[in-house]
Amino acid sequence: MKFKHFIFIVPALILTIVLNTGCSNDPDPTNNTVVPNSEIVNAFKQQFPEAKNVVWNKKMEYYVASFDMPQNSTNPNGDRLNKAWYTETGDCSLSEIEIPVNDLPQNILQHFESSDYKAIGYIIDDVDLLTRGEEKKYKLEIEAEGKEDVDLYYAFDGTFLYEKVDKDGNSESAPIPGFATDFIKQKYPEAVILESESDEKTGTYEIDITIKEIEMEVVFDFKGNWLHTSTEIELSLLPNEVMTALKNILGPNDETDDIEKWETPNGIQYVIEVENETENKEFTYIFNEKGEQIKK
Repeated sequence: MKFKHFIFIVPALILTIVLNTGCSNDPDPTNNTVVPNSEIVNAFKQQFPEAKNVVWNKKMEYYVASFDMPQNSTNPNGDRLNKAWYTETGDCSLSEIEIPVNDLPQNILQHFESSDYKAIGYIIDDVDLLTRGEEKKYKLEIEAEGKEDVDLYYAFDGTFLYEKVDKDGNSESAPIPGFATDFIKQKYPEAVILESESDEKTGTYEIDITIKEIEMEVVFDFKGNWLHTSTEIELSLLPNEVMTALKNILGPNDETDDIEKWETPNGIQYVIEVENETENKEFTYIFNEKGEQIKK
């Protein structure tokens, strides 16, 4: 990857970076393009010498390169399909490279083909290779008409690791911030960190952990403040006070969908998603432990 030129549009105070040839539209309009220092640029060029159409953004404390690679097909939206996150000193905290489905290890393809997801109509939409330091894993984004998208994670040797429902489609893989690691080690010393994602829309980091086979999600804002830790639970595990309050609210055609227990700085909360298929509506109710409704 070589720098071709910079274009400065001074009156509008807009800086556009053009690397190699091709489109230079910013794939993430919420972030201004930036010029990283030489350490970062040199590290990127060494790691991804075939990268093209590169755009740099600043996200939190990271410099993020969005770019195309020769193996990528043309994206109809003009979005760059690969990302690499660098620290100020040029260390790559995370890279996410899209690869063709046929490049997956055979045991991963066989696992998916024999899965329950395949049986009910799911197909592989995208495949990414995630690299954090020495750790490499595959992320399969699968989808089916009328169903929620799901991400399947596999180790580099093809061993299935875990799955995650992508409820809103706004999250993307992200480095695991140091403040998140420190917090989790202190508050949940037995936890194993599985994955980290960021959501630009909500301004949050979502860290997936597991404690004795119980999966949880620890959520922080971009300033490093802990917001909550969520765990999916069954309806039968709701406290009696919450169950009574919920029954008083539900209509005859309302049914509970997802139920989460949130541990927050202000105490325990229960977040309950309710759907009404007759009216094609969805609601979210939040209660405290006393059964008092906090939010609908």
